Amino acid sequence: MKSSLKILCVFLGLVLGSSVMLCGCSGDSDSKVLTTAISQIDMEANGHVEQLSDYDSPYTVCYKNKNDTYTLYIFASPIQYKTEIDRYAVIDNTVVESNENGFAFENKANNIKTYFPKTLSEPFRVEMGADFLEFAPNWNIDSFSEANQTVFTNMYGDKVSAVVYERKDMDLFFYPTKAGIKVEIVLKEKPDSNEFSFIVKSGAASYENKRNGYVLFKNGGRNESIIYQPLVQYTADKGQKLDVIAQMNINREEEDYLVTVAIDESIFDNAKTKYPVKLDPSFEMYLNKMPDSTVYSKHTVNNFLANYAVVGEHPAFGEGWHYVRYRLNFFFHANEEDIKSANYCVRNLYSSKDIATSLYRADAQWSSTGILWSDRIDGTELVSDTVKSKKEYGSYKINTYVQDCVGAFSWETESIGVLMKAEENSEGHQIFATSDHSLYSPYILINLTTLPTSFEKKDNINENMN
Repeated sequence: MKSSLKILCVFLGLVLGSSVMLCGCSGDSDSKVLTTAISQIDMEANGHVEQLSDYDSPYTVCYKNKNDTYTLYIFASPIQYKTEIDRYAVIDNTVVESNENGFAFENKANNIKTYFPKTLSEPFRVEMGADFLEFAPNWNIDSFSEANQTVFTNMYGDKVSAVVYERKDMDLFFYPTKAGIKVEIVLKEKPDSNEFSFIVKSGAASYENKRNGYVLFKNGGRNESIIYQPLVQYTADKGQKLDVIAQMNINREEEDYLVTVAIDESIFDNAKTKYPVKLDPSFEMYLNKMPDSTVYSKHTVNNFLANYAVVGEHPAFGEGWHYVRYRLNFFFHANEEDIKSANYCVRNLYSSKDIATSLYRADAQWSSTGILWSDRIDGTELVSDTVKSKKEYGSYKINTYVQDCVGAFSWETESIGVLMKAEENSEGHQIFATSDHSLYSPYILINLTTLPTSFEKKDNINENMN
C-alpha cells in the first residue's frame, strides 16, 4: 500500500506488542526552548532512547523506546533536511554567530539559511539555493540598539532563540523558523502610525496578493517565497486577545517591493488598550508542503496557503470550516489490525471561548486550491472525540479513521480527508496553526503492534496533492 495524503499535525506513535505507551501532544513552554523543529516532543516522557535513521525523511522521525516499542512522527511540513553526506538531520533554529560577511547571526542547521544583520540599517536574508528574500524595516530606525542574541518568550508563550533590536518605544525580535524568519514587533506605547512597512527584495519575477493572509512570490509559475500576514495580540477592556485585525498590501518600488502591514486603528484609539501590543509577520521560503484549506462564510477567496485557520464563529470571517488531509500510506505500510490507536495533534494559537471542535469525514473530494464557502463539502460522520479545551495542543482520537486509511488500497479515504468544525452549540472561535505554519507544524500519533513493513523516503511529496 502506498499513499499520498496530507498531514496537518501528524504524530504517529508506533507501539510494538500489547503494552501501552503514553504519548502526549503537548509542550512545556515554561522550561523548553523551541530550538529544533521537534522541540515540542517530550523525548523523556515518551520514553525515546534511540533514533532510527532508516525511518528518516523530511517529514518523519522515528524512535525506539525503553519498553521496546517504537514511535514514528509524521509532520505536516519538513522537520528534517538532507545533509551533504546524503543523510537527514533535524532542523535546528538556534541563533548562532555568523561568519557570513555583513551579518551578525544566522540559524544553526537547515538547508534554508537565515541571516541577521548587526544593525537595522542592513537587510535580513532568507535563502534556499538560488531562491531568496531580503527585507528591512522601512520606518524610522533611529536609536535602535545593535543586534543582541537572546532567548525570547513569543506572543504564544513559547521560548525561542532570537535576535533583538531594542528601543524605548518598541522592541523588534527576529527568530528563525523551519522556513525563514518570523518578526515579532512589540509596541511598548502608542505608535506614530498604524502601518509598518518593509522593503523587500526577491529573485522572483512576480507576486500574488489575494488579501487572504499572505503574499506569494512566484517564478515561472513556481511558488518561491511567501510573506505571512501577522496575528495581533493586545489587551483591552475584555482581556487579552489574539486576532486577525491586520491587513497586508504590496507595491512594486522600482527593483524592490514595499510590503505594508496595517493594524486596525481602533486598537490604538481605544483608551482601554494596554501595552505592549504585538504582531508577528513572517518572511519565508515556500516549501513543498501538504496543503489543507479553510473556508469562511464571509470570504470569497480561497484560503489554502494561510498559516492559521479560524474555526467557529469570527466577527470578520463569519463561520470557519477547516479541511485536512493525511498522507499516512505514503510513509509506511501496515496492516490495519496492527494499528491500536491514533491521535491527531494540532497547536491551538488562541481560543475566544472554551468551544468544542471535532473532526468529521468529508463527504466528497475537495480541491485545496479552489474550495470556497459557496461550494464547501460537509462532513456528517464523526471520526474523532470532541475536544473542548483552551489548551495549547489539541489531541483528537482518530483510531478507526486511520485504520480505514491504511486498509483502503485505493487511497480514497485519505484523499477525501477530514473536516474540522465547531460543534453546533459552541460559541466563539479558535485559531489553529495549519500545515503551512513553520513553527507549530501539526503532527499524528499511531500505536501499532508491529513496525511498518516498508518505508518510503520522499523529498518531494507535493505531487497530485490537490
